Amino acid sequence: MAMGYHKTVLVHVAQKFNIPDELANGPMTSAEIAAAVKSEASIVERLMFACAANGVFKLTKPAADGSPRFVNTALSAVLRKDHPNSQWAMVAHNAEDVLGAWAKLPEVFANPSGPIAWDLANPAYPFKKGGIWKLFEDKPEREAQFAAAMTSLDSLGANAMVADGPWAKFAGKTVHDVGGGQGHFMHRILAAHPSIKGVVVDRPPVLRGRSLPPSPPHFI
Repeated sequence: MAMGYHKTVLVHVAQKFNIPDELANGPMTSAEIAAAVKSEASIVERLMFACAANGVFKLTKPAADGSPRFVNTALSAVLRKDHPNSQWAMVAHNAEDVLGAWAKLPEVFANPSGPIAWDLANPAYPFKKGGIWKLFEDKPEREAQFAAAMTSLDSLGANAMVADGPWAKFAGKTVHDVGGGQGHFMHRILAAHPSIKGVVVDRPPVLRGRSLPPSPPHFI
């Protein structure tokens, strides 16, 4: 557990610099990746080997000059933005919006009556003045990233939750999803149970960003 954050940072760097997207076109050397993402080949190579050791990317047939070449794996492929089960935004959200506060937890333990972990990590956006929601208000790109992260939860078991949940007993009734993001989970519920009416409640910037298939009946 002590080194778990290493993996968080590795996949975040890979995702942030779009390396999985670059590899979607085929094998690349570290120098080729570095040129594409505007970095330095020796740094990229260390990142790629570290990721590959954890199953994110893998080595393939070397280049003609013997340079190692890398390709995507199932784990790195889902960091592509165009992947149908993409988790790029969830990785980015955890690394950019959450990880800093976790690092402040020892200070909270040492001073329980002091600031909360979020405030220690984000003094410009204290919890009592809106916290993360104020940050999102000021930085629309982070708001969009968070919305994409919440939507990507669909790929982490939404079909099972719809199949296994007790939704049939709500036939003819209204189900409210508070903090339901852009409504993707509610969309799945209503598609499976058309007699249910669904209401999604979330912040206006989130709801304005809705991008869903044609809504099933009773989607509000």
